[in-house]
Amino acid sequence: MWGDRNAGPCPKCGERSWFEDDDADVIQRCMCGLRKIVRTQQGDQTIVHLPNPKLVVLPKKDTKISKCLGILASYYPRLLSTGEMARLTGFSTINASTHLILLRQRGLVDLVNNKRGRAGGSQWGLTMKAVELLNLKR
Repeated sequence: MWGDRNAGPCPKCGERSWFEDDDADVIQRCMCGLRKIVRTQQGDQTIVHLPNPKLVVLPKKDTKISKCLGILASYYPRLLSTGEMARLTGFSTINASTHLILLRQRGLVDLVNNKRGRAGGSQWGLTMKAVELLNLKR
């Protein structure tokens, strides 16, 4: 998740941002001055800092990230694995995983079952905020 160091677009200015390690923290940085703690390691626990639910917005239409979100929404309430997402989108597994991680950072999807390194990959589901924004029903 943090290995490629590319954090995608900056939430502040929209330009390219990156991850930096700072002892127990992983920090998202950008040339505009953004310095946001996105993960903290405390002992054997990992704390992921998600965005404020009031600030969560849907991605722009007709983008790869919106395609991933749309596929998850079409299968709601079922969970999808990283492998299934790759197959349904036509992306490589690495690209599908990257887009799911970006959606997670935006507060739109949750990592429900971490199966990193196993066949099929981790399982992902929509957050309640995403369900609300997409106006989905069970």
